[in-house]
Amino acid sequence: MNRQGALDELKGKERKRMHGTATTLEALEGGDIGLRYHDTIVVRWNPDGSISLDSGGWTTATTKSRMNEYLPNGWMVYQERGVWYLSNRWEATWVYRDGITIHPDGAVAGAAPKEEVAEVQKKRKQVRAYATRFVQALAAGEVPSPSNGDCWYCLFHTEDGRSLGEATKDDSHLWAHIEENYYVPSLLWNALEGGNISNMAYNWLRWCQQGRPEENKFLSNWDGLFGDQVKKALVKFLYKQLGLGA
Repeated sequence: MNRQGALDELKGKERKRMHGTATTLEALEGGDIGLRYHDTIVVRWNPDGSISLDSGGWTTATTKSRMNEYLPNGWMVYQERGVWYLSNRWEATWVYRDGITIHPDGAVAGAAPKEEVAEVQKKRKQVRAYATRFVQALAAGEVPSPSNGDCWYCLFHTEDGRSLGEATKDDSHLWAHIEENYYVPSLLWNALEGGNISNMAYNWLRWCQQGRPEENKFLSNWDGLFGDQVKKALVKFLYKQLGLGA
């Protein structure tokens, strides 16, 4: 969709709900038109005919899908090894960065330097290593249940159910936990919201957080399987919170 197409879609209205959850097309100040997904204008059609993109720090598959639905024909955002790219019919590719802009003549401004690719992949590796250590500590009975002694950004939630860290878009506390090997119990439970592991894995998790108080051959025999489920959920959550791709 180009700017004229967005104008035609609005038909003089200030706002129009589009298909897809929490997605609206809006007339913005200064003559811009924006596609809002939740709290972020993910696609912005500027008066000069250029189009700007912004993930709001949420480099998720759904955010990417919203962008691709409304980009002009031939343009797409895709992910490879955790890094987002903007491409024009595969003739040219740019490393994605929030604010990247496509001009009417096809020129692209605001792309990230290629050096950032290695940095993103380095951070993803750090996250995976932290998740591995976290689950090892959990399986050893060293990670208790959440308590008021946890990191407040992980522990406290807003009225809409978001953690304080997510609501304030503060990811510095997460990096501090990773660097300090601080295995925050409430961080783990935030990662498991929405049923991201099986019921049996939840039983294993609660048993581990009780310090594995008694011998349970069934649960202990499945340390690897249940621990892997928890690890995958934790990695996925941290990738999302840290803007490191899906």
